[in-house]
Amino acid sequence: MKLHNYLSMTIALIFLITTAFKCYVPESKNAHNLPADIVEKIRLDFPDLEQRNFVEQELIKLFKRRLNVGSDQLSRSILFLAKGDIVKFKELLDFDDPRDVLMEAEKQNGNPGHFFKEPFNF
Repeated sequence: MKLHNYLSMTIALIFLITTAFKCYVPESKNAHNLPADIVEKIRLDFPDLEQRNFVEQELIKLFKRRLNVGSDQLSRSILFLAKGDIVKFKELLDFDDPRDVLMEAEKQNGNPGHFFKEPFNF
């Protein structure tokens, strides 16, 4: 019984503190696992919170995979090609060779040779 009262009081206290001081609670828990420019691009291109969280989670998974290209380069290429379209984003995740995604992004960007190594400029 004492533990239950303690937990209830703790939850109530946390609620009061966060509402009284309007503490910042990040919308996306995992944004810090991605480069800042990619997080910002996701925020700009996917205003819907559910889609934004999905995109972040999928790109975090991509960073954990062993690929023959840089994860940041591939992430930037996918975001560039998807242009905020969640269906296109999902299609781009289903690649056989990530170099094909980079090459298509380079082709559409009209800036061959940099392969999305540089962060997005906003």
